[in-house]
Amino acid sequence: MDGTNKHLAARYDAAAESWHRKIAPLGYPKAYGELVQALGQINARGFAVLDAGAGCGDFSSAFVAAHGAPKALTLLDISADMLKAAKARLRESGVEASFIIGDIESRPATQNYGLILCAHVVEHCPEPVAALRALRNVLQPDGKLLLVVSKPHWCTAIIRLIWRSKAFSPAKTRELLAEAGFETVEIYGFKAGPPSRTSMGYIATLKEKNP
Repeated sequence: MDGTNKHLAARYDAAAESWHRKIAPLGYPKAYGELVQALGQINARGFAVLDAGAGCGDFSSAFVAAHGAPKALTLLDISADMLKAAKARLRESGVEASFIIGDIESRPATQNYGLILCAHVVEHCPEPVAALRALRNVLQPDGKLLLVVSKPHWCTAIIRLIWRSKAFSPAKTRELLAEAGFETVEIYGFKAGPPSRTSMGYIATLKEKNP
């Protein structure tokens, strides 16, 4: 983990205890629930799930609430304290998750996943396409990526000042996904609250022939 990520990890460690309490009233967990329900009926027990940039586990928890426990669930994050909070929350739902401390680009490809969840992560990556390619490399050929990305808005301008992150329009996000070897299946606009102004959801699959 480089110096930039170490600094960011320290900031997330400090925020871990109160993170869920702060984002829940803003509607982000509910928004993640909308996106995982857009998958339709699936057999979660049939595949493994990776939550890349899991934070305190809101995206994973939304998936479990909608579809039940997957075959296996792995949480990846640069913040050890966020991962501890995520594991505790998922355990309350009866799900035991494994976790990896690290960033997306350096994650060891130890298994392939049928579904990858990734919310508000690529905005923090110096090379978003490299991060998306790293996710592509651990996604099964028939798997799906559920991606949530900050979009340009005055609300995200404030967030970017605080967290030194980026924001991408839907057109730019589709371009990044395509360059990384993904096909965008659906662009999902969240229905209400801050998520409707700050974020867009994407469901993507692998291209038949990756670059």
